[in-house]
Amino acid sequence: MRFRLPLALVAFTLTACLDQGDFFLYPLITEPQPMWFWSGKHGDAAPCPEGRTIRWQGWADEEFPPECGPCTCGPARCALPTGVTTHAAACPGEGPPSSFAADEVLDAACIVPAPPILESSLASVTYPPPTFAPCTPSPTPEPPPIDGIFARACEAGQEKETPPPGWSFCLPPEDDGTCRPEFPIRQEFRTPGQDHRTCSPCECGPPSGGACNMRITLYGDTGCARPFDSAELSDTDVPLCHDIAATAELAAFRVDVIRREEGACTPKRATSMASGTVEEGEHHVACCRD
Repeated sequence: MRFRLPLALVAFTLTACLDQGDFFLYPLITEPQPMWFWSGKHGDAAPCPEGRTIRWQGWADEEFPPECGPCTCGPARCALPTGVTTHAAACPGEGPPSSFAADEVLDAACIVPAPPILESSLASVTYPPPTFAPCTPSPTPEPPPIDGIFARACEAGQEKETPPPGWSFCLPPEDDGTCRPEFPIRQEFRTPGQDHRTCSPCECGPPSGGACNMRITLYGDTGCARPFDSAELSDTDVPLCHDIAATAELAAFRVDVIRREEGACTPKRATSMASGTVEEGEHHVACCRD
């Protein structure tokens, strides 16, 4: 006995056979939603093709480099003294001292602190030497980026489209976490959670080298026109006491730089190191053919 197949069924069967190759590679799947998948070095990652939406991004075999970056130090600059100390007695200046100083002193500027030091309280003056200000360390760096295998999953749409070169056609796992037999290659990634890592601050050692020489001049008027004593000191000197035969009050002073050469500092540690942890984030699975 012979059976005759309906014409519509025959046409459907032939069409399916002709299209079997493409359908096997990139089938029309709507649930679970397919994805175009890429993995490799983070620096090589391309954006989702054709402006498609990112489904998720994650990492595998994560490594957290311990070094944040090198530490450096700025130059050691000459710091001028901000004033002098006066005494009512001759050197070594016994008795309670009086400070004659300002918040800031600029080279060759006439500095007028208030109040003036009266002549009756001015028997000696101690001149401080210039110093080198601490070097400024480089800013604390940010924790280094995560290293490892980076993955990006993008929407693949509802049509059976061939993914671009370098991308794979993949599916999320089944509800029980397994991969379909036709998508046997299981790849697991995770999105890092909150990053609690910090980097150790950079610090500088004491200044060395350089030179700083200056002259401090004392004046009996606020216009720095009537000098009555002065001293020259360098950064290698100790404070210097002068007996004063004052004939007027101490009304102002001036600091003039004679020589200024920057010094240098060595970082206390050559490299800023990272510490802390990164929380475990969301887990992702891609089931792929290749």
